[in-house]
Amino acid sequence: MGDPAFWGRFRVYSLWGLEAWMLPPLLIVGLASLASLLLSLRSNKVKSCWRTSYWLVFTQLLFFPLVIAVGALFPAARTSPFDRPMSNPFGYHCLDALTLLSLGMALFWVYHLKGLRWLAISLVVLEEVVIYGALFIAGMSVSGDWL
Repeated sequence: MGDPAFWGRFRVYSLWGLEAWMLPPLLIVGLASLASLLLSLRSNKVKSCWRTSYWLVFTQLLFFPLVIAVGALFPAARTSPFDRPMSNPFGYHCLDALTLLSLGMALFWVYHLKGLRWLAISLVVLEEVVIYGALFIAGMSVSGDWL
């Protein structure tokens, strides 16, 4: 992991993953879930039902650097500058596994935050929007098809 090329790609892909918020589908869903989250935080029920274990819902954001790391570690191979890049099948499998794991964790958190479903759904959707920005960039890196 001491490879300077990896850390350079990781930094650039992280910035691009956050800039993916500018894509209309992610922007619309992200802003809607942010508005829903702010509305759900206004209720007094959040203060009375919140437990300290509920802070673990933010561990969902750890998928962002994991996905970016897959994109930086397993980019598509190029044999020459003029050839079409060869996608990395292992990178595809890793991204698929991380996507399914992220969605499974999202469902778990919505189930686990009993009494705060509206807050949980809003928060998890907002986190998934951030993760899908990273998946978009890492997917392009792994496939070699850059937009």
